[in-house]
This record gives sequence, C-alpha cells and structure tokens, in this order.
Amino acid sequence: MNSCIMISLFVATAIVCVSADCYREDGCSNTNDKEFRIGKRWKPKSNPCYTCKCIKTKKFVLACLEAVNKKRNLSVKKSQLSARFEFPVNFAPDEDIEITEKEAKTKECSPTRAPIYNWAVGTFEPITYKMVYFYYKRKESRCCSRFMNFTNVHLSCKVVRISKCRSIVVKRENPKERCNKPMSFTG
Repeated sequence: MNSCIMISLFVATAIVCVSADCYREDGCSNTNDKEFRIGKRWKPKSNPCYTCKCIKTKKFVLACLEAVNKKRNLSVKKSQLSARFEFPVNFAPDEDIEITEKEAKTKECSPTRAPIYNWAVGTFEPITYKMVYFYYKRKESRCCSRFMNFTNVHLSCKVVRISKCRSIVVKRENPKERCNKPMSFTG
C-alpha cells in the first residue's frame, strides 16, 4: 500500500514537472537542403535526439481599424437630447485577411475615418468599425526532443548517460538502483 502511494506520488510529480524541450525554425529543410512537405517528420542531422515536423503557420503582420459602410436603422424616434448622448460608434466582427509574404513587407493601415459631426442635428453620425488582421502563411519546422533530460536531480542521485540521447537517474551510493527522489524533466 505504501509503495503504491509512493509510485503514484512519483508519477504525479513527473507529470507536473515535465515540459517539452522544443524549438521552431523557419522553413522545412535539413542541413543538406532537402525540402520537406507539410506533415512530414525527420530527424535533423545537427541533433539526432530531436524529431522535426513540417507545419504551416500563420505569421501575423498587422492589425488595422477600418470603417464599415453600415448605416444603423433606428426604429424608435428619440428626442434630440437623448440622441446627443448616444454612443455613435459600433463594432462589427473582426476579419482575418491572408496576404502574400511580399505584400507583408509593405503593408500599411489606411487612414481610419472618424465619426462626422452633423451640425444640423447636433450629433455625430453613427459609424461602424471592424478590426482587420493581416497575415501570411509559411512553412515552419517544429522540433522536439525525443528523450527526457533530467534537471533538479536530488543530491543523493546522479544522472548516468546510457546512449547519445538517453540517460537514467540512479542512486549515488548504488548505481544499479534507480533513484526515486523528486526531480524535473524536459523532453
């Protein structure tokens, strides 16, 4: 019973402390310039302990506030006094627009039209805005370690390398016995 609790505690600690050892790179090629398709996996020659996957990502470019040519229909007549206190700005749903990577280098927001004051009625004319997010798609490599690396190992334990990419944690006084003290992992 006591050993089951210890094992459960160790597994819970391991799950909480594990974090991915990953990195991202532009493009999907390895050192000999072999280009990979979206969804393909490979081991980089620079680090065989990692596995890379080619993914398509959205690269954010710019967010612009744009006026929408929408007129609100007011079905209820309001007094001139209450119309002055009405907030004349509304917002439409956001919009995502894909552009090319070449366009992204020169993309700028156009000037945003402000609400116009109507002197005849003494109020601002209603206006609707929306946020437009510009992006382009590109290929990217996401590479993560295939093995666990141990960190914050208890002082009574030590890390022993088994192979180029793999290691285990054992007790210092008895290297044939695994260490069951708290530690962190990445991988």
